[in-house]
Amino acid sequence: MRFRKMQLIAAALAGSAALVVSTRAFAGAFVDRNTLAVVRLGDGSAPLGVNAAAAYVDQYDVSGPTPTLLNTVALPSAGAGALTMSAVINHDGLLNYSTDGRYLTVAGYRYDSTGAADPATLTTAAAARVIGRVGMDGSVDTSTTITDAYNSLAVRAAASTDGAHFWVAGDGTGPATAHVDGLRYVGAVGGSTSVDMDLRKPDTTVPPYENVRSVSIFGGQLYITSGSNGSIGKAAFKAGTGLQTSGPTQLSIVESADSTNAVFFADLNATQGVDPLSPTGGMDTLYATTSDTLRKFSYVGGTWVAQGTAALTGVESVTALVNGSNVTVFASRANGIFRLTDGTGYNATMSSTFGGAYLLPGTNQEFRGVAAVPEPGIATALLGTVALVARWRNRRET
Repeated sequence: MRFRKMQLIAAALAGSAALVVSTRAFAGAFVDRNTLAVVRLGDGSAPLGVNAAAAYVDQYDVSGPTPTLLNTVALPSAGAGALTMSAVINHDGLLNYSTDGRYLTVAGYRYDSTGAADPATLTTAAAARVIGRVGMDGSVDTSTTITDAYNSLAVRAAASTDGAHFWVAGDGTGPATAHVDGLRYVGAVGGSTSVDMDLRKPDTTVPPYENVRSVSIFGGQLYITSGSNGSIGKAAFKAGTGLQTSGPTQLSIVESADSTNAVFFADLNATQGVDPLSPTGGMDTLYATTSDTLRKFSYVGGTWVAQGTAALTGVESVTALVNGSNVTVFASRANGIFRLTDGTGYNATMSSTFGGAYLLPGTNQEFRGVAAVPEPGIATALLGTVALVARWRNRRET
């Protein structure tokens, strides 16, 4: 397959017409060339209520001022392989792109979309929590479940390096109960049990409970977010060292401006960043969605420094496509996908703002998570960098 070069619009799209989602289903392979994957709830045939909803992963060409629908993959909505989502917004339905560039990962519930209950409120016996894996070839695997956590609680996101093992984020039980939810690790496809990552607050104390809104992997490091001062705190966190698969997991704060829903990290500077062993310094720029705001931070002199905001009421998920110092950011909320281009680069204040919606859901539909799908070469280069850093670390330690 011949891939096009990245085409990014350098200006904000205020005033441009938004595309409204069509319900056409293409059910083919994904296109690995700077596209946007979006989780959509509902097929448009009936209003979404307070129950389970059928979920779809749509892919769009976003190289121009108006997105073009390329592909739709329907997740199973009934039966033994069902992966549905709650129609009640609770920071859920987030989407991640595996670091090896082969899969999109998402979390949901083993509960038919025709069911009358909100699956997030059901026990795991009534609705096991499910990890969904969508291959770039359009294949869907929903064989992996969690039956030992998130009992009557929301499951929100799953992240993976290779689609073979997963870190999962979700709500946590209240202070009166031992913390066994929040962040979990699942070691194999097709399993039904998980490992408690046993989070430790930045002051090393054990939180009364663990409320985790998102989990993601950037530069070989696990990151999580939370919006609860009563649990681990309102912040984005580095979770442990590298990619731990068991606890205890020591948290360190990346930013704590407000309740944080999701994050996207980028490497914009050739030498600065959080990883001194990386040839480029590692991740040095952060975009975080926090309560109604997109926030930018740069890693300067060992500290994450705030560098501008863009208001967007109800913003949840965030992702981006990077071209040199230009970062095209996509942020989602239930009723739209919004886009801005930050061309200021590393260690400079973001001045761009969101205009009108870039993409609107159809009637009786809503959006959840978004994930950028870059060119294959970019994913391969990132994997090579991570492997090189690992070799350097091993050499230094020996």
